[in-house]
Amino acid sequence: MKYFSKNVRFLRQQAGLRQYDVEKVLDVKRTTWNNYESGLSRPTLEGFVQIAQYFDVSESDLLHVDIGKAFPAVKKNVGKHEKQNEAKDENGLTTTIGDLRKTIIAQERIIELEGKIKEELTAQLEAAQKTIVDYKTRLKETEAKSKNRGRGR
Repeated sequence: MKYFSKNVRFLRQQAGLRQYDVEKVLDVKRTTWNNYESGLSRPTLEGFVQIAQYFDVSESDLLHVDIGKAFPAVKKNVGKHEKQNEAKDENGLTTTIGDLRKTIIAQERIIELEGKIKEELTAQLEAAQKTIVDYKTRLKETEAKSKNRGRGR
């Protein structure tokens, strides 16, 4: 487990992922992932295997090899793996699993932002509706007072 912490950070960064992205893709809390990268904790056996599979490295390399120093060899292997998983889209463009992962992560971010925007707009709408109700109530009260004053004369 000498290199585990260093390797998970390196692999995440090489994949262009933030800890937030790892949380979504691997279903690992950011704090937990941060602890892995900091060497404060280790995953379960199942989690360990999932991490190795996701980043397409062997469990042995994940633990015992400084992948950052061995990167050229790892990059070739990842390239071969990606070639095996290429597909042509409807326009004939080549797409890899890595491309699809990035697209999915981007779409999840968009969905999350849309949700936040919807919540904010809903809150603003509710506040505006309350303001209108308050205004109408005050207007009715003012009109009633005006009528009462007119009658009292």
